[in-house]
Amino acid sequence: MTRTTSRCRTGAARPRSPWLIALAALIASGELHAYVGPGAGLSAIGSVLALIGGALMLILGFAWYPVKRLYRRWKSKSAPAPERESDTSS
Repeated sequence: MTRTTSRCRTGAARPRSPWLIALAALIASGELHAYVGPGAGLSAIGSVLALIGGALMLILGFAWYPVKRLYRRWKSKSAPAPERESDTSS
């Protein structure tokens, strides 16, 4: 016999896989008759796009800073030092 629950510190039983239970509930729900109006639909689409854009900007921000530092270091090493003219024309 397998256990389907585990005990937490307080001794209360909790399910082992809440994601599996949520997936089973979604699959077993069948056909739903719901209406999402255009305002709510556009708000949901905008929220999802903003979340995706924010996540991409976060990743790019964390990746860009070290790349920029390495590029500046490489550029300063590869550029020749400017020649200075000596002021002996007096």
